[in-house]
Amino acid sequence: MKNISVLLFLFITQSVFAYRGEIRYLDSKDKTILFNLSIEEKIVGDEKHINALFKSSQVIVVEESAVINKNTAELISASIQQFQTKEKGTTEVVGDKVKLTFEAAGKPMQKKEFKKPKHLVAPGNFEDWLLVNFEMLQKEKSASIDFLIWDRLETIQFKISYLGLVDLAGQKAHSFKLNIDNFFLATFISPIKIWKSEDMKRMLRYEGLVAVKQVKGPELKNLDAEVVYYHDLKAAQ
Repeated sequence: MKNISVLLFLFITQSVFAYRGEIRYLDSKDKTILFNLSIEEKIVGDEKHINALFKSSQVIVVEESAVINKNTAELISASIQQFQTKEKGTTEVVGDKVKLTFEAAGKPMQKKEFKKPKHLVAPGNFEDWLLVNFEMLQKEKSASIDFLIWDRLETIQFKISYLGLVDLAGQKAHSFKLNIDNFFLATFISPIKIWKSEDMKRMLRYEGLVAVKQVKGPELKNLDAEVVYYHDLKAAQ
């Protein structure tokens, strides 16, 4: 009877959702799929557990995981493993402190700790942050966020602007734009554009810097790309 109760509890408190994305060249007629993205979200109590896999020919090149508060979208923890560059990082939010680690192959682990900013945003909680703060963005039209840059062990301030309800390939979508609030870095990081569904529950399109790198000769280069999302996957079992 006890085991049945535990199973029922797990069934009630866990629900899983999955969707996918295709990463392509930005602003190009070439619609070759460079990478595939699969995302799984699992609700466990008051937490949402998110796992994202970036693949090239079925080989995982980047894995991102995060745990967030499902109601507030506050980041609880996150990790990323960049297999292309052989780097990995972790984030843990404890009280008002953000604790980061970063490792590169053959080098000692780096650690950093700083006070949690008001709007701490990372890839893992960004989509939910937009949903939770949507009314504020509608009213104020813009807000400042501190976006976590895992491999720099710091946050960078961005301005996020709400551009309104627009037509996106025949469907209504809310449009957003992120601009970096740093004149020097803005020369290296292009604005990011995002479109979410009319109910704000689904990511439809993303344009900007992505987690994967592009191979150019012997080097790996940062990649600005478009990501088109598809919500045709069944809930994972």
